[in-house]
Amino acid sequence: MRIVGLIRSIFSVAGALLLGGVLLLPPTALAAPATVQPSTQLPGLPEAGAPSFTFNEGANTFGGNIQSWYDNYAVFQNVGGAGGSYNFFAHSTGQFSYLESPDTGFGGVAGILDLNASFDSNGTLQAGGTITITGAIAGIGITDPTTQLMTAELIDFVFDGDKLGFAISNIQCAVEIVGCAKSETQVESVYFGLGGNFEGIADLNGRHYRSTIMSTTTVPLPASAWLMLSGLGTLLMFRSRRAE
Repeated sequence: MRIVGLIRSIFSVAGALLLGGVLLLPPTALAAPATVQPSTQLPGLPEAGAPSFTFNEGANTFGGNIQSWYDNYAVFQNVGGAGGSYNFFAHSTGQFSYLESPDTGFGGVAGILDLNASFDSNGTLQAGGTITITGAIAGIGITDPTTQLMTAELIDFVFDGDKLGFAISNIQCAVEIVGCAKSETQVESVYFGLGGNFEGIADLNGRHYRSTIMSTTTVPLPASAWLMLSGLGTLLMFRSRRAE
């Protein structure tokens, strides 16, 4: 009977700890799960990975559920006829994830991602494009939804069917985003998964192009910080990237 009573006492204490939300686990075990979407690479761009911000992760793939035309979209807007230039706008809003390391992620709210670029009629990216992300990530101490989480300049553009990406540099982040790249020479990436294939600006012949964004991933931290977090396995991955 004493053994039975002891077992009941143990379960009672365990239940109280669970209900009270104070189960003695490492802090990382309590972090919200997160994944990186998309998890692919376009030639010439750093691969999407952690640490990163991910919007529209519920879509899960490039060809998943259609997102709101008003909240998650990509637009190439012709501003000069068939031989003219184009402005590009990408916009995502709502909940998002901040993936700090492969097994530690935090949910974000009130997120806004805006990317603006311009192209000539051949599809060459012009100087002056930027990306900005704002939002709140309570898990790392950012509670003001107007906090500027990351800004960067666009320096290159690549696309392949329903995948579209930009190389970014001169990256600046909120102080809570530990290890953020601040060097103008550090290059990272922004990936978009589109609702349909994009054939290229030169093939638009003056027409506009618009698509919903199925997923958006930005990689704001330098390879050196990522290596310290993830160990030898990722070391091999980044060696492969530099070799390409």
